[in-house]
Amino acid sequence: MNKLYILGVLAAVAWTGTVSAQSSRAYKVRPAAESFSMPDFANQENGEKEEQVPKYVPKDKITSQEYKLSNERIEKIRGIVKARFENREDLESQDVIDSIKTEVQKIMPLTPSQKVDQRSLTSIKEALASQVNAKFGKTADEIRKTAGAEAEKKYPLAKKGDKIKVSYRRGRETRNYTGNYYGLGVGGNSIQINSRHIPMFDLLPESKSLIDSKANAELREEYVNQAYRKYMKERLAYSEKLFAAEYAKVRQNNEKAGYIYLRSKWEPASVILDECLKEMVRESQIRAAREKREAEARKKAQNENGRLDENPDGNPEEPL
Repeated sequence: MNKLYILGVLAAVAWTGTVSAQSSRAYKVRPAAESFSMPDFANQENGEKEEQVPKYVPKDKITSQEYKLSNERIEKIRGIVKARFENREDLESQDVIDSIKTEVQKIMPLTPSQKVDQRSLTSIKEALASQVNAKFGKTADEIRKTAGAEAEKKYPLAKKGDKIKVSYRRGRETRNYTGNYYGLGVGGNSIQINSRHIPMFDLLPESKSLIDSKANAELREEYVNQAYRKYMKERLAYSEKLFAAEYAKVRQNNEKAGYIYLRSKWEPASVILDECLKEMVRESQIRAAREKREAEARKKAQNENGRLDENPDGNPEEPL
């Protein structure tokens, strides 16, 4: 009896362990680091967000945020015209149009007296080219030639008998060794400095470039390329700085005079008002047509309901 009891208990334990193992596989608990959580929008707004690769946005694409005053003026003009539309005024009436113009003129001039500066972004850049070239006037060949001379000094090629310092790996350590260079070992797979032979494979890239002409040429080329990119990046940054300052003057002067920036062009308020009026006239016509159809539909429905009230059965009465 005791043996049977013990065997039963062992079988139950084994079965429980099997089920637990299956359950743990089927319902694997996700680590805390992988658990789902809502984005922390509050921290994102405060600048505490994950670092992302910045998306390149061309400086020529002036965003609408830079034309805040122009946008506000457009919205004010639209608001004035829309209010008349909602009041069901006749927007094609000259009296109404004159009244709207008077209201707009209280806020901004319809036709500014000062001449507008309509220079394009390209023309502004062209006008600033001389200033950019005065500060960053080197050609690509000149940049590469200067950087090439610097690269030769930074990455020299050792000759036999030269005293050199190399860095190499030994396990997880990086070691340095200084001495007289006596050339390559047998098979060209090592170098001899004093009486020590160091495998080429263990040398760090800059140390290898002292001996290997191919590795040396690659490092020199990369140095030249980086110098060229750095120069052109600084040139572009300076150009954009000048452009931003000059275009800010154009924007400020035009907006101060009363002009509005719309569709890549500076316009007087009168042009914006004309467009808004045309738009609202079309909306008025659409509204009138819709209301006419609705009135006709209601009238038709009333007529049909009236006939049904006179003859609820829907059949003409027969004479007796």
